[in-house]
Amino acid sequence: MIKSGKKASKAILFGNIFIRGISIIASVILARILTPEDYGYWVLVTLVTSFFTLVIDVGLETYYIIEVNFIGDNKTPSDEIDAIENSVFFLRVLFNTLLCTTQYFSGFLLGDFFDETVIEIIQLLSLIYLISIFGKINEMRLKKRLDFLKITKASVIGELLGIILKVGLAISGFGVFCFAYGAILKQVVYTGVLVRTSGFTPKFNKIKKNVIKKTLWFAKHSWISGISVYLSQQGDKFFLKNNYSLSSVGFYNFSSSTAAMPVNYLLGPQQSLVMSYLSNYKQDTKKLIHVFDNLFLFASSLIPFFVLGIVYSDYIIPMIFGTKWIPAITSVKIFLLFNIFKIILFPYFPILTALGEIKINTRLVISKSIILISILYVITWLLLPSLEIYITVYCMVVLFFDLIKAIVGVKKLGVKINDFPSLSKQFFVVQVISGIVFTLTFSLFDKSLLESLGLTIAYIVISYIVFNLLNLKTVGFILDFLKK
Repeated sequence: MIKSGKKASKAILFGNIFIRGISIIASVILARILTPEDYGYWVLVTLVTSFFTLVIDVGLETYYIIEVNFIGDNKTPSDEIDAIENSVFFLRVLFNTLLCTTQYFSGFLLGDFFDETVIEIIQLLSLIYLISIFGKINEMRLKKRLDFLKITKASVIGELLGIILKVGLAISGFGVFCFAYGAILKQVVYTGVLVRTSGFTPKFNKIKKNVIKKTLWFAKHSWISGISVYLSQQGDKFFLKNNYSLSSVGFYNFSSSTAAMPVNYLLGPQQSLVMSYLSNYKQDTKKLIHVFDNLFLFASSLIPFFVLGIVYSDYIIPMIFGTKWIPAITSVKIFLLFNIFKIILFPYFPILTALGEIKINTRLVISKSIILISILYVITWLLLPSLEIYITVYCMVVLFFDLIKAIVGVKKLGVKINDFPSLSKQFFVVQVISGIVFTLTFSLFDKSLLESLGLTIAYIVISYIVFNLLNLKTVGFILDFLKK
């Protein structure tokens, strides 16, 4: 049974508001306790662990989401669903065992390249792959059915306990290791709750060779795409490690993660809903347009907060995170601007994957990674620019390819940008114009932080009022009322 898309979206939104509210508080505490070098160590850890996650951990469950249909004329028979679920689970057991073993023993080979601290954390985090085996299949079964309430409950409990442990260990002097132990506890709790609520029971007699072959064919393209995604997401950190100090790497990590908080916390989880919704209703263009329009409205409402962040980072960063992060302020501003554009494009990122256009998606990702790595190599080799220029070049290349991906996805969906209701466009125009006016106001007048927050809240309220006035039905109602 498929749950309501609206209920799923609300569950994701409110669950993540709660989780991320706690996460932001924890981030502030950690930023005050840990050093830029600790954040630098964590970047180096993710440089290795991301390789295994993105390259070896191919999208087995994504194949399940795309292949299985619960509605319409092409509804998948229950026996075939069982075969797909159990075949995917069997492959997940094999792949995650390989992931755990490979990542653990890779630590012995990487000793000449990384500090002992980094190696210990890499080996410790290999346990997550074994812990998450049962969590993966249960998560995807719930996502396909749009039952995000159960997933959100598991996320809330896991995240909360993980954060408590992370902060507690940081206060106790564990340093960067607090991130690792927090991540492990979070995964243990998340998997446990999903297993308890979803109730998937493996049936190895249901495994089918033909399903395994199809899944592996999909995985092959995901693997190629994974290599390219890894290079495009982590390639910049290779050049950082080799050309900049550990503290600079730490400032980079702090800037990117801090600026991306609203996107990762509020919008990122909505992408899972988009992909599940697309795979279920890809023939119903009207429904999809409605979903994209609502997501765009929600996303654009976050833009004012990014504008405020850009204007007042000089005051906000030292006040909240501490004076040791002052060198990262310019980088934070660049990443905030970068995320404004990401917000505009975010609803359209999952389209190609959800439509099964894995080849097109792979080609785009490969092109992006080759060009990004080439440009970063050239500028670091020839110029060795400041960290801020390095970040700007990285953001521009990434946004260029994100825009192409969004346009191609919308085209493959069979709709045009002009097909989307005009309300989103009107609201977006209002937000942009108001944002420019308020930014100029903030810049021209030396307002206090409290005054600026008040102005921003007023701006949001005013923009929503203007948006509703621009709604043709509302305008028509007002005109009819005035004529009476």
